[in-house]
Amino acid sequence: MSCPSMSSDELNQTINIICERQELSDLVVHILEELESHYPELGSALFYILQIVHWSRNGLLLSELEELTSVPLSTLLIAVHELERRQIVKDVCGLVYLSHEQMQDAVQMKYCVQPDINHVFEWSKILVGLFVDTSRPYFGCRCAEELPWLLKRLELRNELTEVILDINLLVQLYASGNSSDLVSYWLFLDPSKKDIVRQYEVTLRKMEDECNDDQSALLQVASLYNFAGQILRELGFLEEALPLLQRNLELGEACLDPDGPEVATAMYELALLYSLSDRGSMAIEFYRQALDILESTYGDDSLQVLKVLERLRQVYIKQNNTELEKALMLRVFSIQQLQNEKTTASGILKSHVNKLEQFCATQNSETLESAMKMNQLGVILSIYGDPETGEDFLLRSFKAFETLLGDNHIKTVEVMKNLAAFYMQYQKLDLATPLYSKAYAVQLQHFEETDPKVIDTIVKLVALHREQGMLGAAEQFQKKIVEFNRIHFGEYHLEVAKSLNNLAVIRCLQQSYSEAIPLYDEAILIYKNELGADHSVVITTINNRQLAKNLSQS
Repeated sequence: MSCPSMSSDELNQTINIICERQELSDLVVHILEELESHYPELGSALFYILQIVHWSRNGLLLSELEELTSVPLSTLLIAVHELERRQIVKDVCGLVYLSHEQMQDAVQMKYCVQPDINHVFEWSKILVGLFVDTSRPYFGCRCAEELPWLLKRLELRNELTEVILDINLLVQLYASGNSSDLVSYWLFLDPSKKDIVRQYEVTLRKMEDECNDDQSALLQVASLYNFAGQILRELGFLEEALPLLQRNLELGEACLDPDGPEVATAMYELALLYSLSDRGSMAIEFYRQALDILESTYGDDSLQVLKVLERLRQVYIKQNNTELEKALMLRVFSIQQLQNEKTTASGILKSHVNKLEQFCATQNSETLESAMKMNQLGVILSIYGDPETGEDFLLRSFKAFETLLGDNHIKTVEVMKNLAAFYMQYQKLDLATPLYSKAYAVQLQHFEETDPKVIDTIVKLVALHREQGMLGAAEQFQKKIVEFNRIHFGEYHLEVAKSLNNLAVIRCLQQSYSEAIPLYDEAILIYKNELGADHSVVITTINNRQLAKNLSQS
């Protein structure tokens, strides 16, 4: 579909209508009306899409919209595209939702002028019908986010209780970081929270009874006992978590090897609960049993053993048992040192550097492979503490590439930029600038100026010229970045705002304050739209704009 062209009179009339709107929500209602008049076939689709998204909690997937609205997918895609193009909805990670609060107000003004209880109930029930089928695997996280919230809004206590006591949904809620939601549902159902929390054990006992001694099914229930116990423990329900973690251990010992690592893990979780409950002697007993199993399975110096030792040491500290705590501290320190030698980045890096040095020492430097290895070695050494040797390898590599491939080869440019980056890192800006300038000139022979590789070089040239006070050149290069971002990301992207802000800073450094102000204004508009008016970036940019305005008037 294409929007019908407007005559100048129609355009002026539209502008006048827009200027008459005092509130953003009024303007959005007008935009929706115009959209419906241009595309009559989208009228009912817009009604259903905006209503159902408005009454959802976190927006809806396209597949969910298609199922709920019965709108054909082709029409749905066009409608969502048109709404997104007008900044009425956003599509983030596949979820379509209203872009901000004013859009919520606009939808309410247009489609539900006086929403009553029945109106809310009607749309919420439609959404509940979508999410009530928790058997659909792709609804796991979505169902946990939406369904309990909808049931609470509808005050359907029995249905909410049934949903909240679903152990799988409990795990989903906690894993997605929504434990505060979970507690709010408990408070809604039972102000003391205790009774509703205790129901998890009843639910799990029923699930266990239905296993009929099937060991694989019992192990699945044991894992749910473990998850639920850990969640309740982390939320402070220690008394209610205890029977769940105890039962997890009992099922593990009955269905698995009693001396296996899974049983040791169950002992560890139970010991941690006892430790938090200030029952130190019980915690020590289970930590020691877990330790015996893990030492036998993984070895005395394993990470698994280290984890238990650190927890056991904390119990001894609580008990003021200085002698045992010091003995454990020495053992913990010894294992940590051993593990650091095996796994630290510096150890791995040192091994890699040694291999590269051996290669460069034994191979002919007049080959591309040797030159590339020297470049890799130079980059690593310059970053990790040996800049003099790193510079030597980078220079040797650069000269080898110049000899083998010539100045204007793209591979030579890559090596040239590595050397330039080294000089920039160590503030040798007078050496970095001509290298980046040469790289830029050669890249233009191979790529369009809007190619990301060229833009990366331009970004470095902006920083170099700005640092050295060459503001005219910095300004010209920064304009290229602004233009690239507009083309690549669109007019209203955060990268555009960032590049506009940087250009405004350069204009201020040139004391062209009046020219900086409109750049700040455009950046602020984008930042507000994408981040919200209260974001620290928005506030900082507004403050910088005000400073530029004050300086322009002084």
